[in-house]
Amino acid sequence: MIIAVDTEELKEEPGNFLHECLRRIIPLSPQHHFILLSRAYVLSNYKAVNNCFTILLKKKRRLPLIQEINRILNKEKAEIIITSDLLLAAFVKTKICLLTSSLQQFPSDKVEGLFIKYLAKKVYKKASIIYTAWEQDKKDIINRYKVLKDKVQIVHLGLNDVTKDLHFEQQQIIQSKYTEGNAYFLIAHSSLTTSEFLIFLKAFSVFKKRLKSKMQLLVYCKNYNNDKVPLEKVVKDYRFKSDVLIINANQVSPIEIFSAAYAFIFNTIKNNDINPALKSIATSSNVICLNTLIAKEIFADAALYFDEFNVDQIADKMITIYKDENLKKALSVKQQERQEHFSWNLSAADILQGIEALG
Repeated sequence: MIIAVDTEELKEEPGNFLHECLRRIIPLSPQHHFILLSRAYVLSNYKAVNNCFTILLKKKRRLPLIQEINRILNKEKAEIIITSDLLLAAFVKTKICLLTSSLQQFPSDKVEGLFIKYLAKKVYKKASIIYTAWEQDKKDIINRYKVLKDKVQIVHLGLNDVTKDLHFEQQQIIQSKYTEGNAYFLIAHSSLTTSEFLIFLKAFSVFKKRLKSKMQLLVYCKNYNNDKVPLEKVVKDYRFKSDVLIINANQVSPIEIFSAAYAFIFNTIKNNDINPALKSIATSSNVICLNTLIAKEIFADAALYFDEFNVDQIADKMITIYKDENLKKALSVKQQERQEHFSWNLSAADILQGIEALG
């Protein structure tokens, strides 16, 4: 088969869905030829691959660009195109393998509002096969756009930097570096509102008052939350502010911070918060999480769940996981088992199998 790939969402870095899948699919598929359609530069990781070549697109404006891509697809006799671009998918004349935005950590739709809703309805019906990350997304697509069930397939995001449980001495070294040798709960979010942060602080207060523990709360995110309020300002008058440490995610590597955490605490998990959630599985960390459908798909029975905005429940889960060492170990084992569900190799194989079935 001749397979074209729209590389707009491809970044040659670990964790990028399209890159992780393509770098596995292409070398293992010498029977297929791949055309990478690039809007900026030749992709360095794919230069020396015999069954793959890059075409640099010349047009910048959307409609001329789509016309250029259609000419290339026709000239090269491409049988299918892999893309996540709804506007492009609406106008190409080949079969379409559509990757939904749930597979991108930071999706960037080019059109918004009513037009994108119209495009989605058209493209989901037109696409030959659709890949999405979550069962809930699959159900929404099938019900909302009336597409055939077999057309929508689930492929999981994969794990990078899978680590084994740290020895006590290793944890102590990391904790000494960040929290003066004390254990810590970890909040790792890309989008945290002031109200959400205050709920976590209230729950942490309940934990501290009940147990008189030296446990600390480490917040790993941007300096500003979703309300553009500095997190330091939120904790300024907090009773246990000396036990709250805010770390700028842009300045510190997450690997050691994540692997030494006593437990992760998550609220709503959205596309741009999937990476920390997956890292908690990669490091076999304990998780306390808001009870949502996506959270259940990610963690299954390997986490403790709380209801939305329920301070007492969050505090109870923190206390439970702190006092019950057997439960902590059991949840860690279950997290290790969850690692098998998030494999780049499996996702790449599933996508190739789906495409070949269309040939």
